Amino acid sequence: MFLCFTLIFKRNDGYQEPFQLIYEPCPCWKKGDKRIINFNESPHYQKGSFKELIKHIKSIDFDKQCVLITDKNWSNNSGYDDNNTLNRIIEDIETEGFKVVVVQF
Repeated sequence: MFLCFTLIFKRNDGYQEPFQLIYEPCPCWKKGDKRIINFNESPHYQKGSFKELIKHIKSIDFDKQCVLITDKNWSNNSGYDDNNTLNRIIEDIETEGFKVVVVQF
C-alpha cells in the first residue's frame, strides 16, 4: 500500500479542492490521477513541497484553510519516509500561513 495523504482546500467560492500527496515511491502531488509535481530527487517529504503545490495551483482562490486526511495507521507505511512525515507536512502547510485540521481514521 502506498503512503498517501489527502489535502482538501477550502476555496473562497465555497467549494472544496482536493489533492493527494502520494509516495510512488517518491512523493508527488496529484489531482485525481494526474501528477502535478513529482519529487524524484528524494524519497522523503522535503520542506517547501507544499509551497511548490501552491505555486502550481495559484489560480485557485483559497481562503488559507485546509483539511489533511490520513489513515490512523499511516506510519505502518512509513517505510517510504519516517514517523515524522506527518509533522513535517503540517509544519510546511502552517509556514505558508494556512490553518490545517488533521483527520486520522
